Amino acid sequence: MIGNSNMLWKLIAICGVLFLAVGCSSVNSEEKDEDRETAEIVVKEMFTGPSEELAENYENIQQSASEIESYYDEEFKPYFSENYYDDAIANRAISLFHSKVQGIDGKMNVEDLTIEPVESVDNAYTYTASVQITKAEAENETVELSGRINFNEDGAITRITHNDLDTFTKAVTTK
Repeated sequence: MIGNSNMLWKLIAICGVLFLAVGCSSVNSEEKDEDRETAEIVVKEMFTGPSEELAENYENIQQSASEIESYYDEEFKPYFSENYYDDAIANRAISLFHSKVQGIDGKMNVEDLTIEPVESVDNAYTYTASVQITKAEAENETVELSGRINFNEDGAITRITHNDLDTFTKAVTTK
C-alpha cells in the first residue's frame, strides 16, 4: 500500500512538471510569434515608401523636420525599446532608406520577405527582403537586403543591423 502511494505521488509530480513545461513553452512560442510579427511589420515599413506625405516632408526638410520626426515616432517607436529607438533615429537605422529613395524621387516596395529565428540566440531574428526600387529617371531595380533584429524579453526591438547597405546605396545612386 505504501509502495502504491509513493508511486501515485511520483506520477502526480511527473504530470505536474510536464504540465508546467508545456504551459511555459506555449507562452514562449506566443512571444516568439509576436516578435516575428513585429519584425515583419518593421522591416516592411522600413522598405516601403516613402508615403506621399513623408516624401513632401523630405522635400521641404527645413520646414518639415518635426513632421518627419512625428512620422517615425508614430510608425516605429511603439515597436522599439525606449533607449534603442533614440539610437536608431540618431544613427538613421530606420530613416536612411526612405531619405535615400526620396533623393532619387523613387519608391520602395517589399516583394518578398522572410523572417527566421536565430537558432543560437534567444529573441533574435534574421530578415531577408526582396525590395523593388522604382526610380523616376532610371530603370527600376530589385535588391536583396538582409539583416538582424534583436528583441528584449518584453518584445521591444533592442537592435537592428543591416548587412547590405552598399547594395542599397548603389541601387539608389543616380547615374
